[in-house]
Amino acid sequence: MEYGFTFFTKYGFMLQKINLNIDHDLILSEITNPKLRWFGWNFKNYDKDRTITSIDWGKSSEIGVFSLRFTKHQDTILKAIPQLKDIKFDAKKSHITKTLPQGGLPWHKDYKRSKALLIPIGTNKGKILYKNFSFKYEGPTYITTNVLHRTKNDSNINRYTIQLHIN
Repeated sequence: MEYGFTFFTKYGFMLQKINLNIDHDLILSEITNPKLRWFGWNFKNYDKDRTITSIDWGKSSEIGVFSLRFTKHQDTILKAIPQLKDIKFDAKKSHITKTLPQGGLPWHKDYKRSKALLIPIGTNKGKILYKNFSFKYEGPTYITTNVLHRTKNDSNINRYTIQLHIN
């Protein structure tokens, strides 16, 4: 596994790109199956510092973000990204997201998670915005999640991302 650049700020580690061999077509063939049941994200409660404290999972999403359980698709993903076996993550707290065009996550901090590995799937990589900068994904990237950040899908196609909960 080859590591790319690491972006540091006065707050410490923020972003670290890594190189993984990914069979995007294999993953997309599974997660774009119209028979899959995606769970909509609806944020219900925040702490004063904008940390999300509860998500209401449902059939719809006010913010255009939906999720699949990583564990239900783990075999396919591990086949498509064999290097994941060398990365320590909590599969039960990880998921696959679909962000609809113009959908995205509002300003927030993640609850009980400080770091995640985001793996964009397909051609729509997306970007993440922090208070003082934005970052356009080119591939798999470790991100800091316990500081304010947001996302928005500015494209006209769905964006798919694997979010691994890093221990």
